[in-house]
Amino acid sequence: MKSYRYKLDETSKKYRCPSCNKIRFVRYIDNETNRLADEIYGRCDRELECGYFKYPKGSSTLSPLEFKPPPIKQPSFIEAEMVTKSMSSHTINPFVKFLKLNFDDKTVDWLIKRYRLGTSKKFGGSVVFWQIDTLGKVRTGKVMNYNSDNGKRSNGITWAHKLINAPDFELRQCLFGLHLVTENVTKVAVVESEKTAILFSVKRPDIVWLATGSLSNFSKKLLEPLKGLLVKAFPDKGCYDKWLEVANACNKDGFNIQVSKIMEETEADKGADLADIKDTISYTDDEVKFHKLIEINPTLNTLVKTFDLHDKYGKKLRDYE
Repeated sequence: MKSYRYKLDETSKKYRCPSCNKIRFVRYIDNETNRLADEIYGRCDRELECGYFKYPKGSSTLSPLEFKPPPIKQPSFIEAEMVTKSMSSHTINPFVKFLKLNFDDKTVDWLIKRYRLGTSKKFGGSVVFWQIDTLGKVRTGKVMNYNSDNGKRSNGITWAHKLINAPDFELRQCLFGLHLVTENVTKVAVVESEKTAILFSVKRPDIVWLATGSLSNFSKKLLEPLKGLLVKAFPDKGCYDKWLEVANACNKDGFNIQVSKIMEETEADKGADLADIKDTISYTDDEVKFHKLIEINPTLNTLVKTFDLHDKYGKKLRDYE
């Protein structure tokens, strides 16, 4: 395996980006000297909004600062009682109002319980997308404001651990919906937006839908709990190459991640996701039955593709895109 002299800082430390001036910049470290590269070398986490990336070359790019990793801390958690309390009333929750405009009350109640959707008074009323891991531990909650009529996100966004002013809170994010990955789950779908995961849970309830919450959160660290499962990833338009690179690296380490090109092959603006084209995606009853069968025996999918098998009406059987 090829070794590289420089690596990106893997800690949570962020610097000010030389391009967009936001404190979202990850700097490079020299593996040989354990010194930070000069402050212009690194990658901005705002990959779509900024996209700054510069790799160091040669020893002359080093800064005089030695890299000193912070001491390893244990992750902090939020009390589960807070999640339960946040689910008690949704009268001021714009995202739940949006769901009720599109689905019946029974479906909305199912979504609230399934994803533990909470409500916050922040921004005059917001949804809380709780991040709960496979052990039921609450890592944090993303507090977001939405337009209740069209479901579009507004500028209001913060975090539950910040709102409760938890001292010395050590944030370790996990995938949204990770608590749904139980022992009997063999296949999951991963998208970026929490909203998209929720909407597609209605459209395809036979699949567990998870969300990264950001482009850069599609990472080996957050995907680790999915090792051993069939993972179908659906990056936003323009993000396919980045997610494919991560998937390929993970697959070399025993993961089974497939990255869909459906958004790249769709006429849509950069940054668009499955939710923007959900009304154009539909499956026949036979296809849904086929998807359930390949969960039990994945080799059936290989058989169908190899021999180009069709349903009883002569239509091609499609795996979920």
